[in-house]
Amino acid sequence: MTESDLDYNVIHPSKDTIGICGIKVDIWSEEIPEITKQNVNTLYAGSLVLEFLIKKNNGSIFKAVKEFKGTNKNYKPVNKVISIYKEIKRK
Repeated sequence: MTESDLDYNVIHPSKDTIGICGIKVDIWSEEIPEITKQNVNTLYAGSLVLEFLIKKNNGSIFKAVKEFKGTNKNYKPVNKVISIYKEIKRK
């Protein structure tokens, strides 16, 4: 798991993980064609992945974010993302 701390210039340990949301563009662009190398470093791309995973996890935001973040034990980043997600959805 890597964390960007909302830094658009983050460099992840894995070379195929890109941007603020830590997306593996080659993998996710197969599942979600709207994700491209041009828009992967955006919150929009992250929201597309999160919405995909929420549907995959039968509406469970917690399970979706856990899968997105790739974590089983460290829930701090999961709770942070859920908090931001809920705030965005309120607007």
